[in-house]
Amino acid sequence: MDLINEYLDDYLDDYTFDTIHHPINGVDIVVTPTDHWNATLLMGEWCESNADEHTQPDRLFLLITNLITRAAKLHLKMNFTKENNGVNNFKVKPGHENTLTKLSTSEFMFYTKKRLESDEFNALFNKIGKFAENQPDNLIIILSSFAMRALNNKTLNVVALIRCGKNSKIKFTVKNFPSCIDPTYSGKNDSDKYVTYENISINDDKEIVFPELYIKGCLQHLTYNNVFQIPTLGGKKKLLGIDICLDHHRGVAKENCKKLIFSKLESSTKYIPTQLSHVVTSCTIDLKTEHSLENSVTHVDPEFSIISCKKGVSVETQTLLKPEHFGTRELNFIVTKPTNDNYLPKTLLPMVIRHNAKLHNPKHKKADMKRLKEHIILTGAVEKSSLNLYTAGRHYLFSSLSNVRDFIFSSNKRARNDSTEISQDMPLHKKIKL
Repeated sequence: MDLINEYLDDYLDDYTFDTIHHPINGVDIVVTPTDHWNATLLMGEWCESNADEHTQPDRLFLLITNLITRAAKLHLKMNFTKENNGVNNFKVKPGHENTLTKLSTSEFMFYTKKRLESDEFNALFNKIGKFAENQPDNLIIILSSFAMRALNNKTLNVVALIRCGKNSKIKFTVKNFPSCIDPTYSGKNDSDKYVTYENISINDDKEIVFPELYIKGCLQHLTYNNVFQIPTLGGKKKLLGIDICLDHHRGVAKENCKKLIFSKLESSTKYIPTQLSHVVTSCTIDLKTEHSLENSVTHVDPEFSIISCKKGVSVETQTLLKPEHFGTRELNFIVTKPTNDNYLPKTLLPMVIRHNAKLHNPKHKKADMKRLKEHIILTGAVEKSSLNLYTAGRHYLFSSLSNVRDFIFSSNKRARNDSTEISQDMPLHKKIKL
């Protein structure tokens, strides 16, 4: 990234918006039940015959707010200082404006003995939304997952994404592809016979079966989309993909990320985030590299998280939480060491930076854009160790950094003669269609 920064400094001196100059970083908090060898014990109160179904929304609220409070306490300690003029008055530390703390739970952790009706779910998240307003900014909560009855009596597997702070927001995503071993619910049909309700899938009929939710007075749609934009207190934005178990094996977040970016490239007049993170919330399923949005996916899974929550990122602390309010299993509360978010893949990053550069400096002429195109291709495909440059469909190898600059920003023949053309064919160039 240091090499990329040098090129951007050379060409765009005032490139101050959402770019690689301003990394977004933070820690992950991963919460999973213990006893991963017994799958039925990982699914909240789904199999708890003694659970009180009449109080389950209230008990869910107590568990969730307890987890948020623990995360907020840690977040405040790391990223805020206490002011003198108030008990709960905190100010973000200088340099921590783009530092996020993200708490995620494993799939089915909030499954209830009786699946939630839409009015119960709506009331629960209105209470959670009010609670989130009094929590610090830059705190992100991913609650996975809840069972809710759809309008066609099938079961929705819902994950909630909460952005805490004064302007708190809540979004919801629905599992696209349920597994044949996912928990199911039963009940009496119109003929007074017991039936098993199917888990809803994106492959079902396209009729409208999602209940309408009104959170904090605003209509909130349930959706199969699982890629969201997350703003920071410092004014930056990142993309966040949330795969629910089998959705990851189908590459749902990766595909939705591409669709989002291409749609914005075609029509958006706003900056597109260049950084992203990817969370896979699951119940005993492994990661697939080919479907991962970044090198260090946050894996929230009762079986795999105790081995590694995030590839290449070590654990800072790990504690056990006693069961309170909801469920009977102890919870692993794992905090990772701080790390920077990843950037978009090389197939997408050059196009996004070029799009953002046009918005930032509309004075660019066509000739300037031609040089910028070479420049942007460089940012997405340069290798620091060998000074490789991919541009205009060719692959060059340079002997010095200065010659790379001369090649891009001037018609210096000496620099071009000093380079060695490696190949006339560059698949990456064709793939990103610049």
